[in-house]
Amino acid sequence: MENIVAPATETGVQRFEPNPKMVWGGIGGMSVLGGVVLAAMDYFKLAPEPSLARAVCVCLGTPLVVITIFWFRAGRHGCPSLVVDAAGLTLETKSSRAILPWNELSEIILAGDSVLKFVSRNAREPLRLDNLGFTPQQWKQIKSVLESRGYQFKIGYSAL
Repeated sequence: MENIVAPATETGVQRFEPNPKMVWGGIGGMSVLGGVVLAAMDYFKLAPEPSLARAVCVCLGTPLVVITIFWFRAGRHGCPSLVVDAAGLTLETKSSRAILPWNELSEIILAGDSVLKFVSRNAREPLRLDNLGFTPQQWKQIKSVLESRGYQFKIGYSAL
């Protein structure tokens, strides 16, 4: 999947596709960096006796643990795509699709400029769109499309 923003056509459908390689690269890079830093701290600062074998295990184990947690939490479902049309908005992953008509959307909460929560009168929990895999230009376009429909973002306090 490429970073795709389908321009508005005569039907008014806009599709925002994230790039999963960008997400996996970021998670992988940060976990490797964290593993190296933790291994160095373990070898030089934290341990009563420095152990090269333990430092190597920490260096290799940290990325595996972080990537496994990410896989179970979000990675196996894929990054959600956003489709905006005249009828409403749709969040799609590899395994699910959630459709929210405009007349059911009561408010949009922006948490930390990285999470959009779409609150519906008919749902217990809001639909959530994380900024995973979207470029900064795509994220700005998503927000501007929602603002052009007359919605104002409420500021949320937590992205969790």
